[in-house]
Amino acid sequence: MAKSMTGYGSAQVNYQGADLSIEIRSVNSRFQEIIVKVPKNIQAYEATIKERIKSHSERGKISAYVQLNDKQGSLGQSQLNKNAVSHYMNILNEMKSLSGSTETIALSHLLQFDDIIVNEDTAEIDSELNTEISRMTDEAMHRLDEMRSNEGESLVRDLKERTKRLIEILKFIESESTGASRQEFEKLYKRLQENIDLQKIDRDRLELELAIISDRVDVTEECVRLNSHLSVLTDLLDSSEPIGKKLNFLSQEILREANTIGSKTANVTVSH
Repeated sequence: MAKSMTGYGSAQVNYQGADLSIEIRSVNSRFQEIIVKVPKNIQAYEATIKERIKSHSERGKISAYVQLNDKQGSLGQSQLNKNAVSHYMNILNEMKSLSGSTETIALSHLLQFDDIIVNEDTAEIDSELNTEISRMTDEAMHRLDEMRSNEGESLVRDLKERTKRLIEILKFIESESTGASRQEFEKLYKRLQENIDLQKIDRDRLELELAIISDRVDVTEECVRLNSHLSVLTDLLDSSEPIGKKLNFLSQEILREANTIGSKTANVTVSH
């Protein structure tokens, strides 16, 4: 089944009075790139989230954002890092002394440092919470995958209609191009008759040269290849396997043959 690379999924879970939610977005990318942003007091579970996302996807840029509402402090209370406060106060006072500044050191200066306020047990893994976060991530990825599948189905339906239209156009081109080389030969021969004395020219050599020139407008080979590509494309759109790379290759080959037909044909209706 074809799937779009674009998707969105979210899920929520409550653990010991704390509300956690996750939002996951995916966009197209040749490689797999996973970005996870989590609150500091559950940062130890970032690897779990990445692993769960990785198990559901093969490629694409996937961004996950986790939010935590823990008013009861179930997942670790915030604490003042007194050692860090003392350390940064010494640095700020030294900077003040060296610069000759008279500015008063304020709390706002200290709060600019990330490790002034820390959370308890940020590095410890709670197996039950780990299970809940895994389940939440799996649920969000399942919803994202549903969205990708639905969009993929819509894209496949559209591509099937366009493929049918291309097959119809190709049949028209083939009917219009039947005998094109012979027609070109006769047209060129008639022009020569009108402008020069053909009795003074080697007839066999003339016909050979005209045949070579006339053959340049023959698009039979291109039509055969294009027919083959469209047949493969039709089968590919019914495939249950990932089709992105094959579809990209086929699209290039179809365009190549179409451009060649347009440049070779002498039929104005076909070229336009």
